Amino acid sequence: MHPSANVVAIVLVLLSITMSVRQADAELQSAVSDKESKPKLGEMVPIDQAIAFFEKRIQGKPSDVANRVVLGRLYLRKASEEDDLPYYSKAENVLAEAMNNNQEHLPAKIYYAKALMARHEFQKALALGQTVIRRRPDNAIALSIVGDCQLELGQYAEAEQTYETLLVREKSGGTIARQAHLKEIMGEPDAALRLMREAASEAKSSGAMETDLAWYDLRIAVMLHKAGDWSEAQKFYELALDRHELYGPAMSGLASLHAATGDFDRSIKLYLEAIREHGEPPMMWGLGDVYTAMGDEEQASHWYLKTEKAMMEEAETAAAAHFREVARFYCDTDRHLDRALELAREDLNLRQDIYAHDLLAWAQFKNEQFADAEISVQKALRTNVQDAEVHYHAGRIREALGNHQEAMQAYDQALKINPNFSVTLANDARDRRDRLRTEAAN
Repeated sequence: MHPSANVVAIVLVLLSITMSVRQADAELQSAVSDKESKPKLGEMVPIDQAIAFFEKRIQGKPSDVANRVVLGRLYLRKASEEDDLPYYSKAENVLAEAMNNNQEHLPAKIYYAKALMARHEFQKALALGQTVIRRRPDNAIALSIVGDCQLELGQYAEAEQTYETLLVREKSGGTIARQAHLKEIMGEPDAALRLMREAASEAKSSGAMETDLAWYDLRIAVMLHKAGDWSEAQKFYELALDRHELYGPAMSGLASLHAATGDFDRSIKLYLEAIREHGEPPMMWGLGDVYTAMGDEEQASHWYLKTEKAMMEEAETAAAAHFREVARFYCDTDRHLDRALELAREDLNLRQDIYAHDLLAWAQFKNEQFADAEISVQKALRTNVQDAEVHYHAGRIREALGNHQEAMQAYDQALKINPNFSVTLANDARDRRDRLRTEAAN
């Protein structure tokens, strides 16, 4: 994923799958006005058993909307909790059937929109969420869907307004965390961190489970990591792992932190453990970067090849969800650059946030389309985002165009945000800035 990548806390207090169809429909209808965090139907038993129960229940009943919605939600849960990507397609299909059977069924609209979001169909999901809001303006789930889609589509003013409405409807850790992420994008890292701490406190006071609280610790750790606050970032990564043992994103984040601080042995050990437990491509990519920083080209090449293979396997079941991740990997490791540009453009067609424009700029730069890359990176910087890699990309593009003063300023800004923002790129930014300064002085 793009470091990204977002983790959704799963509520595990659930209702029996033995409720009647009439009861199921009543529960789903009430979900349209209830809080997103309220326990829902069909999940008190193990997920696979619940899925098998509802798959059997809808057989021979093409007009059974209620149980199709329950099954769709179970598929979404399976995909999210176990990273079983084909279940996103299953969820989309069964929820589309429910929608076709009853166009006015609001829970079907809501969870179909969630399935579309999982596959990065944000425009379609936004339209569905807005139809629910027109009927139920205070529905928290629909408001969160609309706000999240607006964020992914780069509609930041609209997202801010939606999140403010959502916060009035439901003050929770999740709603405050959404505002924190928006502040991050808008170039207000201090405000973002304050809000994320508030979100974590709100979640804890509301009785959230330890595994859910680990997500908040992770988000705080990532913010501190990006700002270069190593000791505090490490503290929150470790706290996340204390709450949720072998939590993949926290393991990977802590490994990356050790690499940035030069502790390569600890970084490698943690990456290898994370790969054994989860086998995610970004973990393999991170390990390859560590070996690159160490000058071990053979091991770096080995792990980059494993990353590419794993990405190709994931793309078979969820291609759109991986356009950004694959394109970034290709650009950063200088492979398949023409394909990277194609994927960057496809990603921009799906979502128009600043990171889509940054990715396109980086891919255009790698394909020596420097003038086009400058136009794209200006769009990426339109919010004044304090992301060191975006500013580094701007520096490389402007240096290629011969705009050395602007390039130096971009490198300076990247290193000011975080002097060790990347185990492979930070030293390059420093060397390029210093060389340009020397050339200017001479």
